[in-house]
Amino acid sequence: MFAKFFGVLLILASVVLVGQGGAVYINDTGQMVYGIAVVFAAPVSITSCADVFSKQIPRGEASVFIFTEGCLPPGGTFWLSWEPNVVPVDRVEWFFAAECFSSPKEIKETSEGYVLLELSLAEKYAEDLAASDIDGDGLDELIVLANYDGSTQIGQIYVWRWDGNQFALFWASSEVDGYPYGVQLCDLDLDGKVDILSSCGGIRWYKNVTQGFADEGPVVKYTADDIFLAKDLNGDLLPDLALGSPYANGGFVGLYRHLPTHRFSYLGDLPTTSGSNMVVGLDINGDNQTDIGVAELYSGDVYLFENKGDFAFEQIFTYQFNTRIFSIVSADFDKDGFDDFVVAEAWARLHFFHNNQGRTFQVEYQSSDIGSCFETAICDLNGDNFLDLLAAEFDGKVWLYLNGITREEGFIFDEIQCQESTAENQALTVGDFDGDGIPDIAFGSDPVVIILNAPASFGISYIGRK
Repeated sequence: MFAKFFGVLLILASVVLVGQGGAVYINDTGQMVYGIAVVFAAPVSITSCADVFSKQIPRGEASVFIFTEGCLPPGGTFWLSWEPNVVPVDRVEWFFAAECFSSPKEIKETSEGYVLLELSLAEKYAEDLAASDIDGDGLDELIVLANYDGSTQIGQIYVWRWDGNQFALFWASSEVDGYPYGVQLCDLDLDGKVDILSSCGGIRWYKNVTQGFADEGPVVKYTADDIFLAKDLNGDLLPDLALGSPYANGGFVGLYRHLPTHRFSYLGDLPTTSGSNMVVGLDINGDNQTDIGVAELYSGDVYLFENKGDFAFEQIFTYQFNTRIFSIVSADFDKDGFDDFVVAEAWARLHFFHNNQGRTFQVEYQSSDIGSCFETAICDLNGDNFLDLLAAEFDGKVWLYLNGITREEGFIFDEIQCQESTAENQALTVGDFDGDGIPDIAFGSDPVVIILNAPASFGISYIGRK
């Protein structure tokens, strides 16, 4: 009867533990499930249950209960208890429809030509966002690293994909104890698939497998306190790690070599002033090796370390701001083969540093005073083959810095504010979610705002080829 009512595929659930008035059920289907139906031999009242599924129908006494608006990965468990505790359970079935999970709160197509969606995370909010085509179908998936509202420090990863009408939940990890700081995407085991690394309870590896990800556990027990780097640092093509230190631990960036077991060996530290380090990769001198840029939240210091080979790095540049730093990102804005970088000064401006062939680094452009920018992203938003910058301001605005550079005049960027905003904006990513070749953006905390055809939301046209 459930299949007829919901129009979705069901399968019987396996029982792990059952007793009078209580039971635990394991998802041994090998797939993500989005709800569960529990049938009792007589009417009962549910006294408590796992919070995996946020919606229970009905709330009062009944013999059939439906739990939806949530997701449970393979191997996950759902428990519940009831009264009278002598009534047995007749049957339990899983739901396999993504529609059982919370769908976007709003979908609207604007007269300006872009589509706006708001994706609610219920009692959670986004700490970090990323985008990549994880299954090779030509559409980027949206990866969300979520935390609970309030003081609870529990991280969970959600992967969403566009189905032509809305974002449907493709996969979700189990919850992990610890504060979720950020995610990085890389092919950790060089199998040609995009994996997820999460800084939560250590650096945790989620291996890309068929129809989802396998939690391979922590590859490093140390938890980076902010943006971390997963790039090849010694030329063997395997991603290595550079992890910034928390503020309480003093200043350093730890270097970790990738081992054949796909775990990591600690090699030593790059010295910095204080902790809460944000770490990015860049090519300072055009030698195709990954150099390291570091920005410190509390001290306001910026460092550049040149890669000398075999994990040897030389500090070649320092700069100090009088306030805190909230983000750092790198890109070759002027296409001269040498990566430039942008630093977001707390409560103030963005500073665009030009790299003069690895010899000098100077600020050639500053934004207006836009306030606190917690996240920046690089993309060619208008398709002119020059990289632009997007900046997520905490109060909800998203700013575009459209690259109009000529080498004779130095850095020139056109500052444009997005037409849509949301509250407490601390995450941002760029991808092509609908596969039309035009950049889309996702930003915010809760809800996560998604804009399809992002150039139109800034009032510009995409001039590149679709």
